[in-house]
Amino acid sequence: MLLLKVDNLVGLLGRKKFRIVRLGHPSRVKSALVEHTLDSILANSDMAELVKDAKKELMETRDFIRKRELRKEIKRREQSFIKSVIQNSQIVLSTISSSADVGKFAPDGFTFTHLIVDEAAQAMESSVWIPLQYLDPTSGVLILAGDHKQVRHVLVSPSSSPH
Repeated sequence: MLLLKVDNLVGLLGRKKFRIVRLGHPSRVKSALVEHTLDSILANSDMAELVKDAKKELMETRDFIRKRELRKEIKRREQSFIKSVIQNSQIVLSTISSSADVGKFAPDGFTFTHLIVDEAAQAMESSVWIPLQYLDPTSGVLILAGDHKQVRHVLVSPSSSPH
């Protein structure tokens, strides 16, 4: 399943030369836009060579303690690079569910100045809280977009049903 609305924004903003990163699994992104995914940015960076070298050393060593140290070092390097990519991006795009990845990768205390939730009329309130936790609490701007008449609302609770 391709998430076309997010990908349409990625394509538009990428052509305008913004520093963007698209969170989410690369297989769910249009092939022409994969270069903007976090995985692709990581794979095409200088950091990829450092991680590759550490992984090669990990495979060659037989010392259990050294292997554990190398695994920690690989994870630390990858997370450090990912944090810098997110922090240095002008725009971070994701679906509501993949926005949970921000918490795994962003530096402590990291917030966004703007948050746009598309198809907000169809979003479950609890799912909107996932990205909302990263909005700057003092000056952040939340935009809930979507046409409430485009698709009918969905009742999840049987007690909310009129029949």
